[in-house]
Amino acid sequence: MDFDNSKVDAALAELLRHSEFSPDAEFPVVITSAPGLFEQLLGEVRARGRIRHVLTPLDAVSAWLPLSAIAEFSRQSLVVDLELPGESGVAHA
Repeated sequence: MDFDNSKVDAALAELLRHSEFSPDAEFPVVITSAPGLFEQLLGEVRARGRIRHVLTPLDAVSAWLPLSAIAEFSRQSLVVDLELPGESGVAHA
């Protein structure tokens, strides 16, 4: 699958590079938009997948997207980063 390796984390790159999953298989990702393009990113993510969380302060959105859409987003200038969600580093009180 053709994708921009500079915008995806290592685990997601491995998944895109060696996936035995269908291009329509959905995976959770966190996508960070380029400055000033967050609303446009939200619209495009809504059109291609299912939003999990909107992370406005970070200009990011967490969503379920098909592998083909993840690869496509990696090639768009409105996206600066794509990653698989991981453990949160936020401390709990």
